[in-house]
Amino acid sequence: MRNNFEHIEERLDRRWRESRNHIHGDLNIGPSSMFGNLDEIDRFRLFDPKTKDVTFWGDSFNPQVVVTEVARILPKVSEEAVTPH
Repeated sequence: MRNNFEHIEERLDRRWRESRNHIHGDLNIGPSSMFGNLDEIDRFRLFDPKTKDVTFWGDSFNPQVVVTEVARILPKVSEEAVTPH
């Protein structure tokens, strides 16, 4: 997902060449079904507050999964960091 955001100008160029309708859906908040009339190539940064999914061109990522995993392993990593080896 980082690459999609970091290289958005390249994605815009490709979208302009390949889009059928040239409708640009970007920075939307809500379920993807709210924007169902847009082709995937016309859907850029979409955040679904219910699922916490971030979607870009049909590629979805859930940052909450990362936050949950970090919260799970942080106490173990912190304990290990102060353990003499």
